[in-house]
Amino acid sequence: MIVNLYRINSIYSLSLIVSINRTITLLVLLIYTTSTVGQEQGNFNIRNYNPKEYNAFVQNWAAIQDDRGVMYFANGDGILKFDGADWQVIKTASNSAVRSMAKDQSGLIFVGAIGDFGYLQQGMKGTTNYISLSDKLNEEDRNFLEVWFTQTIGNDAYFCTYNTLFRFHNGTIKTWKTKETFLGCFTFNDQLFIYEYNSGLKIVTEDSLVLIPHGDFFKDKPFRLAIPLETNKLLIATTGFGLFLYDFNVSTGQKASTITKFTSELDGIISKSYPYNGAKLKDGNIALCLVPFGLAIVDKNGKRIQFLNKESGLQTESVTNVFEDAERNLWLTLTKGISKIDINSPITSWSDKDGFELINDIIRYNNTLYLGCLNGLFCLKNNKFIGVHNYGLPIFSLLKFNLPTDSSKQILLGGTEFDGIIQIKEDRIVPLLSCRSVSYTMFQSKRDPSYLYIGQSGFLEIARYKNGLFRHVGFVEGIGCEVRNIAEEADGTIWCSNQINMVVCLKPSGNIIKPKKVIEFKKDEGVMGNHDLFNHHGRIVIGTESGIRSLNDERNQFIPDSSFGREYSDGTISRIGFNEAEKTGETWILGLKSKRFGIGLKNVTGKFDWFQTPFNPLPDNILPSTYIEADSTFWISTNEELYRFKGELIRHTPNYQTNIKRVISGKDSILYSDGDNLISNELLKGKVLLPCRLEYKYNSVTFSFTALTFHNESSMLFQTYLEGFDGEWSDWSKDLKKEYTNLAEGSYRFHVRAKNLYDTIGQEANYDFTIMPPWYRTVWAYILYFVLFVGTIILTIKVYTKSLKTANIRLERIVNQRTLEIKKQRDELLVLNSTKDKFFSIIAHDLRNPFNSILGFSELILSKLNKGDVKTSLDFMQILHKTSATAYELLDNLLTWSRSQSGIIQFNPETINIKKQIDYNIILFEGSARMKGITLTSRRSSDIFVFADINMVLSILRNLITNAIKFSHEGDSVVVDAIEKGSLIEISIRDTGIGLDDTTIKKLFKVEEHVKTEGTAKEPGTGLGLILCKEFVEKNYGTIWVESTLGKGSCFFFTLPKANKG
Repeated sequence: MIVNLYRINSIYSLSLIVSINRTITLLVLLIYTTSTVGQEQGNFNIRNYNPKEYNAFVQNWAAIQDDRGVMYFANGDGILKFDGADWQVIKTASNSAVRSMAKDQSGLIFVGAIGDFGYLQQGMKGTTNYISLSDKLNEEDRNFLEVWFTQTIGNDAYFCTYNTLFRFHNGTIKTWKTKETFLGCFTFNDQLFIYEYNSGLKIVTEDSLVLIPHGDFFKDKPFRLAIPLETNKLLIATTGFGLFLYDFNVSTGQKASTITKFTSELDGIISKSYPYNGAKLKDGNIALCLVPFGLAIVDKNGKRIQFLNKESGLQTESVTNVFEDAERNLWLTLTKGISKIDINSPITSWSDKDGFELINDIIRYNNTLYLGCLNGLFCLKNNKFIGVHNYGLPIFSLLKFNLPTDSSKQILLGGTEFDGIIQIKEDRIVPLLSCRSVSYTMFQSKRDPSYLYIGQSGFLEIARYKNGLFRHVGFVEGIGCEVRNIAEEADGTIWCSNQINMVVCLKPSGNIIKPKKVIEFKKDEGVMGNHDLFNHHGRIVIGTESGIRSLNDERNQFIPDSSFGREYSDGTISRIGFNEAEKTGETWILGLKSKRFGIGLKNVTGKFDWFQTPFNPLPDNILPSTYIEADSTFWISTNEELYRFKGELIRHTPNYQTNIKRVISGKDSILYSDGDNLISNELLKGKVLLPCRLEYKYNSVTFSFTALTFHNESSMLFQTYLEGFDGEWSDWSKDLKKEYTNLAEGSYRFHVRAKNLYDTIGQEANYDFTIMPPWYRTVWAYILYFVLFVGTIILTIKVYTKSLKTANIRLERIVNQRTLEIKKQRDELLVLNSTKDKFFSIIAHDLRNPFNSILGFSELILSKLNKGDVKTSLDFMQILHKTSATAYELLDNLLTWSRSQSGIIQFNPETINIKKQIDYNIILFEGSARMKGITLTSRRSSDIFVFADINMVLSILRNLITNAIKFSHEGDSVVVDAIEKGSLIEISIRDTGIGLDDTTIKKLFKVEEHVKTEGTAKEPGTGLGLILCKEFVEKNYGTIWVESTLGKGSCFFFTLPKANKG
């Protein structure tokens, strides 16, 4: 009977097993429940995904995660893909159901379906496609049903049906067939094993299936699940026979293989269940899918760790597969949906579905956890809360009362609404003391442990324990408020609080019910709003909405107390409460920061560190009742749930990727989608480019993104930044989309990153793209602008030349009218004018050549453009650009020299850091030097100051450095230095270029000797630069000279007055 059902191997047969064995199932569950006394695991955070949410078939069979972090599920409609935000169904070639999946060492995911198998591949436009391998099969091998097992070894893939095993290797498929039935298939130590019913456990070799030692032990013990535990140990889960541990050494054969029974605390369920799937988890524990009971987790010794079923929150107890993702979440595929479990979370919970309502107090007594609730008393048994002795009246407080006669013994007291103080025993509840009103709180005096203080509505009652009984002592006089909080000082002073707006101090006297003095503290004394009263190592403090306050004796007022840490007193942490750990007495501060719950613990400095991240899964704005055990197990209650925290306060979550899912230009043009980069035909005629380039009309871009993490994916926050547009990162937001409109031309990089529930920021994702300029900002438009600019320059030169000639005529007339006393000056001026005429004649000749070239090449460009010859036009444009640059340099130097001669340039000396100006020019010309392969450096490392005109100094440096680069070859160097020589600063520009001969050196710096030499890269020279340098150096009371050797280089020196810094 069992074998037949096993061979059907479908969930429909599993439901038949459930129906036949319903009575056995109920019996096993009863046995299981009674055998798990003392478990306090609680419910893990389970996220259920139902078919309506993922919009596909109800049943799922396997789960796997790709290398990026995307999840895939074997579903009745195909392969489900989930990226944390959206679901997608990937159809197989025959639209059949998928049963199994596996990933090879390269990250390729293989898929086994009904009558087909293949793999997943990213397609163009971002879709993930299924690629079938069935076309590689021989015709006689194509008739098969479900591929129940898919396994990989290296880059080989194996697909197993009931009667055929397929291996896909290097593009070809090999098959093994059986006359029996293949019921299980798994990998172990990079070898493939297969279970053949009526034969046993075999290993797959190149040509055959070989029975392993003692493999025939399982020939009549059917199984589909085997889990590798260690290098040579295998856990085998049979159907109806329990668990076995196979210990073997196949490779050496020196040691006989052994098979032993593996016992566990769940043997009762395992022997009656169908172990359908399972896995060894990353913490070493073993997860077993036990149909139809749920998921069991045991350790390597068989000890029960956890058992999950519908009561735990699963949608169904028929679990078909379990998968642990990169973040150690457990994914369960079910016959009804998919479930995700944060199995490693330190927080588990119980809800009011367990019967309790509004928890007022929590305590552990005799290893049992008790809850005092609005609807009675509850205790935790077998991981469930049950009512205690059918007591259903409100209980507001619980107290372990230490017997004064023997402090090692305790009794458990409860403060009720109607029955006063009760004692909670194992077999019954005993009334101890009647009270006037609700017993909100109880406090045992530490000074005299026989006294019990009971805070009530408008009263503070005192009772005394003597001879096994509590006797009423009286009501403390002077109390005019509800008492919900009690603290005691060492001298017997009692403090009471109503936790709303009043604190009362009772100074002791000889009569315990008649205090010596009653002092009330209200708003004017610093008690504002909800608060918590606490004795912290002998100091009375209150936790308030705005922080911790302590009593200032001089002012008789509660004032902010920063001794715990500044954020605990300045309102950063609000709604502060206190608790004390069981036995250790350690103070825990509780509160809210940015509406999120957290705790403060004392560090070695005496301050309190704040821990909030581990508690982020808790609801916002909670003000819980809490209980702290000696082992730091932390119980937190809200109106509807009880949470248990047991673990590290600093949670380390694995790194994860932020994923750009899609980039859209305009309305629907896909540029990028889920790992593929695509430019649509409409935009760039089908060309695929990285990074993409968009026409200006498509300058609106929308990005969609998600995070490949599954720690409460709905709580993910995202931050974006568009480099080239945004000034900084955006605020954190839950938006999964970012749109940019009307972007200017230029290059951009989009950045997006995510932050999860535990404030871990994932890996950033980037996308580069370029917006092309509009036509009026294209190169052709700039050519037109350039031609117009050149025309303007030519016109300007003509007008200016005419103006110069007119000025010369006027000057000659003035000279002729001078008297004989200035004849000598007139002669000198005539010589100067003669020099200028000669110089202008040379300049006019030099200017005529480039402008003739400009005009000529402009006409050629226009002619070629009209003929559509763009290449030739571009060549002419390059020549035109060089010619224009030459003309511009010549004209610029001419104008500067002319302004200098005419006195237009003003001389404004000031203190200058010459080192800074040298560094500035090094940066300015570093690019042009690097283009010629020349090293440009400065030897000056410290500041040095001159007194000179900064504009003239900059002009001198520019001209000399430009010349040095111009007349140097690739591999040469140019070095700039400045040294102090008495009252002068000597600046030098030294190159290792072509050098100068003596004849040329003599002609330098003279207007009448026009020296014009081409650079090493055919750069034209104007001859004016050195003339300007000489004039500017002399205007600044300096000297300029040159030292040079032909073929070895030159060094130009000039001096400037040293600045007087005093």
